[in-house]
Amino acid sequence: MDRKNQKASPSPKNKKKKVKENKIAYLLSKPWFYPVLFFVVTLIVYSNSFGVPFQFDDNNQISYSDWYHSFDFYKNLSNWVNVNERPFAFLTITTNYVLHGEKVFGYHLVNFFIHFLFGLFLFYWLRILPSIAANESKGRWFPMVVALFFLVHPVQTQAVTYIIQRMSSLAGLGMILSVYFYTKGRLEHIQSGNFKSGLHFYGLSILAGIIGVLSKQNAAVFPVILLLVEYFFIRNSEGKIYKNYLITGTSVLVLGLIAVLFTVGLPAETTSITRFQYFATQMMVIPRYFQMMLFPIGLSIDHGVKIVAGFSNVWSVLGALCLLAIVIYAFLMLKKEPLVSFGIFWIFITLAIESSIFPITDAMFDHRMYLPLAGFGIALWALVDRYFFTKKPNLLKPVIISVLLLFSVMTIARNNVWNSRVGIWKGVTEKYPDHFRGWVALGKMYLKDEEKDVPKAIEAFERARKIAPDNEENLVDLGFAYLSARQEEKAICCYEQLAESKNDEYREQALKVLSAYRVSRGNTEDSASYLRKILNSKPDDEETWKSLFAVYFDKKEFEKAKGVALEWNSKFPRNANTSFYLGKASFFLNDKEAATNYLLAAMKIEPNHPEAMMLYANVLVNKYEYDQAIDLLEKAYLITKNESIPGNIELIKKLKVTSPKPK
Repeated sequence: MDRKNQKASPSPKNKKKKVKENKIAYLLSKPWFYPVLFFVVTLIVYSNSFGVPFQFDDNNQISYSDWYHSFDFYKNLSNWVNVNERPFAFLTITTNYVLHGEKVFGYHLVNFFIHFLFGLFLFYWLRILPSIAANESKGRWFPMVVALFFLVHPVQTQAVTYIIQRMSSLAGLGMILSVYFYTKGRLEHIQSGNFKSGLHFYGLSILAGIIGVLSKQNAAVFPVILLLVEYFFIRNSEGKIYKNYLITGTSVLVLGLIAVLFTVGLPAETTSITRFQYFATQMMVIPRYFQMMLFPIGLSIDHGVKIVAGFSNVWSVLGALCLLAIVIYAFLMLKKEPLVSFGIFWIFITLAIESSIFPITDAMFDHRMYLPLAGFGIALWALVDRYFFTKKPNLLKPVIISVLLLFSVMTIARNNVWNSRVGIWKGVTEKYPDHFRGWVALGKMYLKDEEKDVPKAIEAFERARKIAPDNEENLVDLGFAYLSARQEEKAICCYEQLAESKNDEYREQALKVLSAYRVSRGNTEDSASYLRKILNSKPDDEETWKSLFAVYFDKKEFEKAKGVALEWNSKFPRNANTSFYLGKASFFLNDKEAATNYLLAAMKIEPNHPEAMMLYANVLVNKYEYDQAIDLLEKAYLITKNESIPGNIELIKKLKVTSPKPK
């Protein structure tokens, strides 16, 4: 037999390899494979996030915002046209609240699906781009890797695990859907040559973009992104740009911007920061975003970035030069590697609302990287492919798997931190020891934590006090913590400082605490003087009048207590409570006739005044009017369900037998 014509049979090892490759190819060809893959991977990395408690603004925006607890808020059209209200995002929050109250699982489940859907449609969009689809090799791995990179990246935890920042991920979902539908529509339009064939996709694109804007304002750049897609990826049969579409789209966009500028003006969340100051600060912040997207180190729920005065700061200058170099590089790569340029432009455009010249109180948050990360992933993996994988294709799989595994582990670890109210803020204070809000929040968390630690809370509040000695919110918390630790003298120092506050709420709270403290030390006059300071500014505050009455009454100074009630009654004569307290003081002064008159007056003004009814029952008992007393107490019990009343009724029934009314 001629050995030259004999075919060598493949080795068992090669056979197994070929079978394995065929199985992988078979899976990759199935339309269900990618959704299942993305779902499972995302579920694994966020599996420990579904029990994360409310953090940071979650309580303020969900628990304490009553108007978001029902759907009434959304019946008012004006709330829908005001994008600053973020109505669509809050509609989903309201739905969660109506269904689940404050049980966090449902909120996290929605956040998880929003994130998963973004990654899925990012994949579908990249897959239909002609420049990627035309490259068989890149078309197989690039969309999948970018989507997985986006889904497992640790910086996304703040937009996914932090419940209220659903606003960021939902705005992102609106953006990627808008981009996907626009691209789909343009490709259908070009293929058929008929504008109508893509019309429904254009409509969906606009609708998705609007939903994004109604979730968070940073999605307002979606028309710019659509123009970017048109410029980079949409070509006619000759491979040329549709200039008419770009010119028309750009003109409409510019006219829209001019109209907004003339009607609304340039937006600004705060006037305490100038646009120049904010822009200079962002020249330091954006490079840090790039660093964290590349190497996710330094993540924090709150970065506490301080606003700089301008470009006299060397870091602002260096940051600006760094960003300028990146933009120049993007222009240089326009023809060589369009995906790199597109990704870089995407980053800057999606950061434009929050990181440019529109001042926001807080200069930096991790969740602001949610949308930019999609562009970063595109640019990064296109660069890696160009400079690394094309030269060493055998390293493609191990590098991708290593990066995705590393980032997945980091995301799981980061979610573990999110699970601890104390841990998340401990991280802030470790990274930023001079950040006032970090120490305040840490102190609050020590008080809220299941294993309440008052001494550590005090330590945190005192650290905050060193940074801002006159901050009144911190003084309130510190005073409360000292009271909880039974360190009254230190607490009183805080409240004495607050007693001079211009904030009515803090001042009144401090004066009430000081009053209670003085009366507990037997100093009724000092205690009363604090309450009178409140009445000087709020003479109609019934609770303070009651407290002032109690200062004397509880010390059995009934004449002074009656004097308070008389003073109160002179200011508000037709008030059931003033008559009741006059009756109460008179009763304990043993002036039963005056007590009767005042209590009857109270019940005349307010027939169902339970306290007056209960006290008048005592007067009736002294008059041997047992049946009337019992009737009154039974009526009072129906109103208040006071547990002492049935026992008193039984006592009166016994008295009726043992001490009958004299004949």
